[in-house]
Amino acid sequence: EAQRSYGALHTWIRYVPVPPTVITETPHMLESTVQTLTVPESDLHEVAVDLIVEILRMYPSHIPQNELLVQKLIPLLLSMLQPAFDRAMQHTTQPGHEHDEEDENMR
Repeated sequence: EAQRSYGALHTWIRYVPVPPTVITETPHMLESTVQTLTVPESDLHEVAVDLIVEILRMYPSHIPQNELLVQKLIPLLLSMLQPAFDRAMQHTTQPGHEHDEEDENMR
């Protein structure tokens, strides 16, 4: 059920000119989608990623009408995904991990 809902929302955002306020005013829609991103083994992970990417693509930050959506989404993404990023960085700094030049430039 949830997978079909995410898929339908993804299609709706992609093909229908949905005002950004509809997304920001839909209770818990952004929060639950971003929360799904923190569980990579979830059956909903891929469709949630697709939905977030489509929102970012269809509502660019340089358009004034999208300001509220961007102001809500970016901090939400950063706060919910920061722990996953931190864990990934810890993994790459553990002994036995081969560092390449790209890893070093990321620090």
